[in-house]
Amino acid sequence: MNYSQIEEFVTVLRDSKLAEIEVRQGDAALRLRRAPRRSAPARPVTTAVPEDTTAPTRAQEPPATAPLVRVTATLVGVFHCPREPLTIGDRVTEQQVLGHIESMRLMNECFAPATGTITAVLVEDGQPVEYGQTLFEIAGEAKGAES
Repeated sequence: MNYSQIEEFVTVLRDSKLAEIEVRQGDAALRLRRAPRRSAPARPVTTAVPEDTTAPTRAQEPPATAPLVRVTATLVGVFHCPREPLTIGDRVTEQQVLGHIESMRLMNECFAPATGTITAVLVEDGQPVEYGQTLFEIAGEAKGAES
């Protein structure tokens, strides 16, 4: 079994309603299983997050007028920071690349869904991430706020 065949099986699983595929070829066996569906959508969403005093990298909660935006992993892989890793207090703009998730040797960009300030960095360079896992939290700018 070669790499391109495995990619084809992954594509079949992704594009179908199948939950699992098992392929045997000679002594080789490959089993692909779809991760259980979670309630978290594939795209980053704006969500109110309760205060979590256990998170070591969490800053003070943003003002009540600023929406808190959670940036989540859109696939399973390994997170890679940009050249200059983001830290709490960094300002980001909408569609700015916050990092990459490497999956099947392909680099997939993670974008900021809104303009604002980083309030939590919940992932490190080289860390494996799961679908739906929160990577960053951004205190978005309130509607009508001037920069």
